Amino acid sequence: MCRSGQELCGRICYSPSLGDTCNTGNLVCTAGRRPCGHKCYSPSLGESCHHGIVVCKSGSAICGHRCYSPAAGESCTSTYIICSRGHKVCGEFCYNPLTHKCFNGTHHCPIGENICLGKRCYSPALGQRCFPVEGLVCNRGHEPIRGKCQIPMSKFEIFKRLMEVIG
Repeated sequence: MCRSGQELCGRICYSPSLGDTCNTGNLVCTAGRRPCGHKCYSPSLGESCHHGIVVCKSGSAICGHRCYSPAAGESCTSTYIICSRGHKVCGEFCYNPLTHKCFNGTHHCPIGENICLGKRCYSPALGQRCFPVEGLVCNRGHEPIRGKCQIPMSKFEIFKRLMEVIG
């Protein structure tokens, strides 16, 4: 039972005379606070409710169903990814432009590397090569053979093996 002047909100007692409110799901918000999902928030403190479930503090903004801080240099992508200060968006990921570069707006690779077929990084400085027809990145001295990177045989090695089979 509740005390005199109180009312029952589900299983919780509250005081309407003090400005408390009863909200769905046994949520009692004290005077000046409003319901947001299963929480109460204070508009007077700059808090805001988003999508009826997310409470963001003053100075924050909403990114999908999460809060982020533009003042702290954070940014929100169109796919609701939050990137920290100094980072940029590339596809669905954040990257540091001081160490990586973005290709086609979808994939990022370390600076100095290139992209093969828009999805795999490779390093020409390390002797890696892109074979776009085969969809492979092979190391120095290797070539695509039957869908794999392999060391090609010389004409002499091919002749020698052929002679072994025939002979």
